[in-house]
Amino acid sequence: DVLRFIEAQGPIKTVNVGNMSYKEGAREVTKSIQVLPEEEQIFETIASKDVTVTAQLVPNDPVVDFMKKLRG
Repeated sequence: DVLRFIEAQGPIKTVNVGNMSYKEGAREVTKSIQVLPEEEQIFETIASKDVTVTAQLVPNDPVVDFMKKLRG
């Protein structure tokens, strides 16, 4: 949904990735985020459009550079 919004020229600078539960074939990026290979590609595409992708489950958690974790 975010990628479609961006591709439709929607103005967005930052996307926060919240909880993404485990699915068959997913890999763990953070304790609360597991992504499938096709989701990894979507995040890469979003980031390539000058959108900052972060991970922060709750407001008291530190903001994490999600793409660094994904690529790490």
